[in-house]
Amino acid sequence: MSIRRVAPVRGFPQSTWVIYMILSLALLIVAAREGIDELPFINVLRVLKYPIGFLAAVLIVPILVNGWQKNSRSQKWFMVLGFLTLVSAILSMMLNPETSILSYLIILIEWVFLSVSIVSVVNDTRQVRFLFLGLLLIGVINVGWGIVANVPMLEEVNFSIQTETGRFGGIGLDANYFAMLATIPLAYALASGSDSKSRFISRVAFSVIAAFIMVAIVWSRSRSGSLSILVILVAVMGLRGFKNSLISGSFILLGFMFFALMIGFDEMSNIYYGLLSRWEVGSQALGRPEIWSAALGNVSDSPIWGWGPGALQSLITLGIYEGIGGFIKPHNAWIIVAIERGMIGLILQIAMVFLGFRSSLRIYRMGGSSERTLGVAALGGLCGQVFMSLTLGGMPLGIYLVSAAMIALDANLSRQWLVIQTEIDLRAKTSMSAASLSQWVRA
Repeated sequence: MSIRRVAPVRGFPQSTWVIYMILSLALLIVAAREGIDELPFINVLRVLKYPIGFLAAVLIVPILVNGWQKNSRSQKWFMVLGFLTLVSAILSMMLNPETSILSYLIILIEWVFLSVSIVSVVNDTRQVRFLFLGLLLIGVINVGWGIVANVPMLEEVNFSIQTETGRFGGIGLDANYFAMLATIPLAYALASGSDSKSRFISRVAFSVIAAFIMVAIVWSRSRSGSLSILVILVAVMGLRGFKNSLISGSFILLGFMFFALMIGFDEMSNIYYGLLSRWEVGSQALGRPEIWSAALGNVSDSPIWGWGPGALQSLITLGIYEGIGGFIKPHNAWIIVAIERGMIGLILQIAMVFLGFRSSLRIYRMGGSSERTLGVAALGGLCGQVFMSLTLGGMPLGIYLVSAAMIALDANLSRQWLVIQTEIDLRAKTSMSAASLSQWVRA
């Protein structure tokens, strides 16, 4: 069933400018945390990210207090899970003061407040689109600026298939974390480029952006990033269908052909073998299960509350970390959560992401054209980020911001559906009453 567009049903009074300010603050913090070092004013943003987070908290607390009763059940569940995540982290820190690091708790507070604020204030499709476009803009700026800064390096470095010398440097970041930053923008660009209801020029523009991001990920030689491209493509094409994906696929293919012509066959060979060089017998990439298995010993030592926020680095520094060599990290964000905040913290965060997936799927199935595009983008982006979080140590902020936005949008669309269904039921009852009265008069 498709929900026809009606005026947004607001759960509680709030100004539109407050909503967009909170969304903008969230995007600023994403840029500050994940922007490349070469970006102008990036150091200023990094200094201001904590005051920005505090401002977001000041804005959202009155809304949370006043609007709790009007929020949907899924919104309330997400908020409760977020605050329980904070409580569990604080308790874990109190129980493990010698291994906990305060700055990691501050980062956790930051993303929980941002996610809870978004799930509480977003109430229509335009606001969710604003968030996706902001993430897309951040991703494209990072990619573009990084390429400009790193391309001169190609003439100076002797690439080798035996080592990672000359690896693109993650376009200003570690290659894998750069790719993680680009997954949601890539999914949104692919979803928009395959929207058959959009204008042709819009589909072309988003397809070109998608090709640009994909080329940059491959050029960074991130194995996890390159595999995440396949995950996102399968997710988006599976939801959109092959026919609707033809335009995007054609421009992506043209983009890769242009890229190959620009850098030449030798460099393409270097990229190809660079991506495969670690997929050899005995390599660390193929040894992920062994790394995970060894790291799980740290979870069994403190399974309930963990070792405290930021404890992974402390355990390694203190020489009590159980792992391969005593210093090789788990390369799995969820295992790190289990080590630092125990099984309670792990279950809480998995539940938050699960709610995001469920709402995204509901929006894809029930929404109109614009909502379905957001649903496809969210499902593709979440699949890509979850896949990368299984092979890397970083938990991306975007996975919770997008989950929060989709839960809020799902709640609003459900309210609209109830309004429409109520109108239909009232009209049906009125028609039945009129028919009954007519029969009584004739009798």
